[in-house]
Amino acid sequence: MTTFTPEAYPTADLQSNYCRNPDNDANGPWKLSTHSPSLCPHGPTPSIRPEECIYCSGEDYRGKISTTVNGYTCQHWASQKPHTHGYNPATLTENHLEVNYCRNPDGEPRPWCLTTSLSKRWDYCSIPHCSESTHT
Repeated sequence: MTTFTPEAYPTADLQSNYCRNPDNDANGPWKLSTHSPSLCPHGPTPSIRPEECIYCSGEDYRGKISTTVNGYTCQHWASQKPHTHGYNPATLTENHLEVNYCRNPDGEPRPWCLTTSLSKRWDYCSIPHCSESTHT
């Protein structure tokens, strides 16, 4: 029986049977199957556009959502106001830190952004996970 439960890992976003990496496995996100843990595929299949949903933790997400789960507007990545940060789009080109779109440049459980609110530094974004049927 696995110890990877939503109760044991409340910040790992362990919903349903989506790809996750709650133990920071060096091989990347994985999911439990009926036989054993399996690595998750990376990137979208041809039938799904990357902006429609996320796979695993959304590190490959390139969509244009710029509002968080709590309704905050995302801060532009190139801006240091209202929150200073080290995510420079000019030097972190592989992370596609464009405009104020939600991204996952640091391996969080899902895409996020800095917010334009002085009272909320950052928040996760509400981007649906791709269904299991999109992998087949």
